[in-house]
Amino acid sequence: MATDVSLPRLGQGMEAGTIVRWLKSEGDTVEKGEPLYELDTDKVTQEVEADASGVLLKILADEGEEIEVGKRIAVIGEEGEEVAVDEPAPQAEEKKEAPNPEPLPAERIEEPEPQQPARTDGRIKASPLARRIARERSIDLASLTGTGPDGRIVAEDVERAAAAPAPALAPATAGPLEAEVVPLTSLRKTIARRLTEAWEAPAFQISMSADMTRAQELHDRLRDQGVTRIPRGPTSSTRDNPAGLTDRQVEVVQLLADGLTNSEIAARLVLSVRTVDSHVAAVLDKLGARTRRDVAARARALGLLDVTGR
Repeated sequence: MATDVSLPRLGQGMEAGTIVRWLKSEGDTVEKGEPLYELDTDKVTQEVEADASGVLLKILADEGEEIEVGKRIAVIGEEGEEVAVDEPAPQAEEKKEAPNPEPLPAERIEEPEPQQPARTDGRIKASPLARRIARERSIDLASLTGTGPDGRIVAEDVERAAAAPAPALAPATAGPLEAEVVPLTSLRKTIARRLTEAWEAPAFQISMSADMTRAQELHDRLRDQGVTRIPRGPTSSTRDNPAGLTDRQVEVVQLLADGLTNSEIAARLVLSVRTVDSHVAAVLDKLGARTRRDVAARARALGLLDVTGR
């Protein structure tokens, strides 16, 4: 009996997937658990195994096609077994487009012929006020037609030319642009969907105020006293050892006295080897020790270690 292969749900939020590549062709023998095809989901591309053994009778989904979860994509069965393929539903008849009515001829509007600007012996006739306005607004009087007596250009003619919009430039004719259409992958679709949903989520801003007057006064007072760093309080490093070692450096001294290497100290204190190297260098400097072997003796003399070495 033929077995339908459906698109599985590989994640909680998975709604569809894209078949990247079929690893078997129609007519090939398939074993259960053998990779059948590669599926591209929202997060990863992985191989999907066959659910049954037999012959791949029919492939119902093409490579690169996005399929909804649960939809049948292939059929596995016995060789020679007939496969029922669902025929696509007939498409509705396309509606006949109504013929567009012929456009009515536009009425011809006769435009009056422009009058030539009046000139007298090559000199443009214009009033002094019109000349001053044209000079201030960089308007060529030769391009204007006067409406005054004998075609004289008056101030109203210049004002009208300044208020008139500039003639629009004809758009440059360019050849057809070639566009490349790149289909989105499932990952890109998920990113686009998540970014769109992020805009729908409300954003909250919480603010608070605090009176820092007394803190600022303390800061100014300490600055006047020459204090550049405020100590955190008495610790065992400053209270119990005269060498001024920090708590971490005291731990390094105790482990050095036990004979541990820098790598072993780093593993014990969960630090990087580079940090331990800096602590060891600081300990040698503060204790005045030349070698690592001198650390235990100097630390014991300062009371940082007991008689047994700890």
